[in-house]
Amino acid sequence: MKPGDIVLARVPSGTELPAKLRPALVLAVLPGAVEEAVLVCGISSRTDRMLDGWDVPVEEASRPLTGLKVPSVIRPSWLATFGSGKGLRRLGELDSETLSAVRARVAAAIASSA
Repeated sequence: MKPGDIVLARVPSGTELPAKLRPALVLAVLPGAVEEAVLVCGISSRTDRMLDGWDVPVEEASRPLTGLKVPSVIRPSWLATFGSGKGLRRLGELDSETLSAVRARVAAAIASSA
C-alpha cells in the first residue's frame, strides 16, 4: 500500500457495528514498533451530504483510475488506521492533486486544534 491508493476496508462509521466494507483513501503509511500502520480516510457515495469546503469530490474523469463505480466524496474527517495491508484490498489510485488537497485539509484541521 502507498499514499494515494484507493482500498476496500472495514472503516468504522459512528455506531455502525460491524463496520461495512467501504472504499477508503490511503493517506500515509506510518512507522510502527511491530508493523507499519496505514492511515486511511473514508470515501462515501452519499454526495448529497457533502460538506462544501471540507469534503473532496472524486472528479468524474478520474473515477475509472480509482476503481470507484459511482460518484463519490472523500471525507477527511473519517479517519482510521489498519495494520499494513491487513484486510485492505487495492481498487485503484487517486490522482496526486486530489490526494494533496485531502492531506492539506487533514493537516489544517490538526494544526488549528492545537
